[in-house]
Amino acid sequence: GITIFLAVIISYNKALMFGTLSGIVLGVFSNQRFGISALLLIITAICVHTLFNNLFTNASFYSLFIIGLISYTLYDVLEVAFSAFYFYFKFLPLPVSYEVNFRTYISYLFTNLIFLGILFFVYNFIYRKRMI
Repeated sequence: GITIFLAVIISYNKALMFGTLSGIVLGVFSNQRFGISALLLIITAICVHTLFNNLFTNASFYSLFIIGLISYTLYDVLEVAFSAFYFYFKFLPLPVSYEVNFRTYISYLFTNLIFLGILFFVYNFIYRKRMI
């Protein structure tokens, strides 16, 4: 969520930096191969930046919401695809956590979107106070 927010509202370079650093930290504490989380977050930041520059004109709540939907879905699809790739080439066994559970996906998606909305409104509130 923070990577998406940074890519749309703040700066693309900061989103790439945050995606890389948080992906490395996630790689240390996850059961995936080291670097997969960083790679997925970087790909997500690049896709968000491309979508925002080519399809959306302003950094409004609605564009952030739609980009959040697309990017969270993309991140999950890429995560399952990388997992299946590693399983297919026998690098890693397919973890049980990658079973497709639609309820869990929807709940995580809405939690992520609520978090994006809170970040957006807090940022706008603070930014408006600075302008006065």
